[in-house]
Amino acid sequence: MARAKVTVVGAGNVGATTAQYIVERHLADVVLTDVVDGLPQGKALDLLQAGPVHGYDCRITGANDYEATAGSDIVVITAGLARKLGLPRQRLNYHLRALEDAGLVELVEERRKGNCFERLLRATARSFVISPEALGVLGPGIGIGILTGLAATAIGRNPDATPQIRAQFILGAAFAEGLGVLAIVVAILAIVLQPAG
Repeated sequence: MARAKVTVVGAGNVGATTAQYIVERHLADVVLTDVVDGLPQGKALDLLQAGPVHGYDCRITGANDYEATAGSDIVVITAGLARKLGLPRQRLNYHLRALEDAGLVELVEERRKGNCFERLLRATARSFVISPEALGVLGPGIGIGILTGLAATAIGRNPDATPQIRAQFILGAAFAEGLGVLAIVVAILAIVLQPAG
C-alpha cells in the first residue's frame, strides 16, 4: 500500500511542528510549502536528517510553489497573511489562488454581490484539513486572546506583580498552543487511520 501524501502550507512553527508529528508517527510523506524563499527547504532538510535518529523514513520535501503538492491526500493550511493597515483584501487571497492554480481546490461558483465577487471553492484532494488556525486552534486562539487581555489589564492595575503575571501568562499561552498542535495531529490521525470501506 502506498504511503499517504500530506501537504502542509506554511512552514512556520505550526506547519513545521505538524510536519514533524506526521513523519515521526510514520503517517505520510510530507510536502512543506511556504512563500519565504528557502524556509520550507531548510525545515524539510532538518526533518529529513533527523529521520535516522528518530527512526522514520518518510519522504519530506520543501518547496516555494505548489507543484510538488500534486497528488496530495490531505492538505493542512497553517499559513496566514498578517493583516496590516491598508493591506488590500486581494492580497489575502494569495494562498487560495495558488492552491487553485495547483489544482488542490477548484472554483465551483462565482457570484457578484454589489461591487464584489464571491468565489466558492471546493477541495479536490481526497481529504482536506482547512486552516487549523481557524478550526483546530480556534479555541486556544480565543483563549490566548482572553489571556493576553486579562494579563495586560492585571499588569496595568498592579505593575508590581508583573513577574508573577508574566509567568502565569506564558504558562497559559504555552498550554493553549500545545492544544492547538494536538488538535491538528488528532485531525490528521482521524483522516489517515480511517478504516477502509
